[in-house]
Amino acid sequence: VELIGYAATEEELFLVYEYAHKSSLANHLHDPQNK
Repeated sequence: VELIGYAATEEELFLVYEYAHKSSLANHLHDPQNK
């Protein structure tokens, strides 16, 4: 999953990732098959 961009303020940070159809960022980060 590719990081597309981000936005940051003094209080918050937002990360924007590509859309993963029928999946999630957590699945890509923690699935042993993706390593």
